[in-house]
Amino acid sequence: MTGDIFQEGGVLILATRLRRASERLLSEITSIYKGLDISFEPSWFPFFFLLDDHRTLSVSDLTERLRVSQSAVSQLAGVLESRGLVVIDVDHEDRRRRSVRLSAAGEATMERIRPVWRALENRLENLLDDGPGTSAFLDSLSALEGAMESGDLAGGVINHLTMEGAML
Repeated sequence: MTGDIFQEGGVLILATRLRRASERLLSEITSIYKGLDISFEPSWFPFFFLLDDHRTLSVSDLTERLRVSQSAVSQLAGVLESRGLVVIDVDHEDRRRRSVRLSAAGEATMERIRPVWRALENRLENLLDDGPGTSAFLDSLSALEGAMESGDLAGGVINHLTMEGAML
């Protein structure tokens, strides 16, 4: 035993390590925005990234692309609208259908954060290349996310234990 639980725990401690890394990464990114006096939350990134690329998206499209609930998208859109960063348009033919686009203030925010994203992307790629490599890491992470979305992880473990008769 080396005394390093993160080495000794191997894949069994992966969830804890990923959570810790995620929390630290989000904290670092928050520090970047604060240090540059940009009023932007890291959790808004996927929303802004999609709107920057597509200009206008329906709440349904955002829900599908972000893989979150419609209420989560509506809630975030409401927060961003209250801060003046997005505009929520209601379809005149179907009042239930809404679309979201960046406001003028949202566009101005995008102009300020694009260089931050490029610099952050470069720095993260450099940091990851010192280890397992960006491509391999992201491929492994995608495979893990896919397995969890399909229920492969929990279902596979339960099935294995049931088949082995190893249930407690």
